Amino acid sequence: LVSDQDHYNITRIDIAYDDYTHVLDLNSIINDIHAFNYVSKFQDKSIRVEEHAGHIGQTVYLGSNKSAVMFRIYDKKFERNREDIDHWVRFEIQLRQERASSFVHQFLSGEFTIGSGFFGIVNNYIRFVRPSRKDSNKRRWGLRPYWAKFLQSLERIQLYTSHDTEYNLARCETYVHKQCSNS
Repeated sequence: LVSDQDHYNITRIDIAYDDYTHVLDLNSIINDIHAFNYVSKFQDKSIRVEEHAGHIGQTVYLGSNKSAVMFRIYDKKFERNREDIDHWVRFEIQLRQERASSFVHQFLSGEFTIGSGFFGIVNNYIRFVRPSRKDSNKRRWGLRPYWAKFLQSLERIQLYTSHDTEYNLARCETYVHKQCSNS
């Protein structure tokens, strides 16, 4: 078990899920992104689809390269040029700094397994939803069937922990001198 006295510095963790059974359909995900059929904690401008020039390979990025949490979904079969495999889509979670440490701490504390942690984090950050004509609020729309099948669990796992830092004049002064001095 992990105690609060344990000291470790984790700069980055990547957790990957490989789909060989057609649970993740990259084209459905891309179509839902273009149609804005999702609910996400990521800013819309940080969700992008890259087409690889002259090829059929595509990559979906959810989050920015510099953010604490980023998802990457891509055709691993295309990347590895594997003709002997029918389907291979990889979904990667990239966690940095405090989010990576939080994942390790919660995992080692027995709060979740790697698999349930993976799906809980994904479910906390993005959901692909089925549009409803009766309700304009996307947050109340039901999940796309492929996404419900992929998630395996609807539990959400949060990695953010507040620091309970007291903000006062001294902290404000330090911020101004250290962060804004060039301005």
